[in-house]
Amino acid sequence: MNGFGRLEHFSGAVYEGQFKDNMFHGLGTYTFPTGAKYIGNFNENRGSQTSLLLLFITFKLIQNPDKP
Repeated sequence: MNGFGRLEHFSGAVYEGQFKDNMFHGLGTYTFPTGAKYIGNFNENRGSQTSLLLLFITFKLIQNPDKP
């Protein structure tokens, strides 16, 4: 595959961006199953030094029943 495309992995990971010779190559976004995203340039399936990693952390707020 060459050009722009989308690849969905059975794990829930998704790559959307440029491909060259069936590899991630050029500008793209890799979304991990956790929701974290790697946005930037790829070179032969590897992220390059010019990228942005976004981590999304979810938490549950638990109130102490002894304190109002």
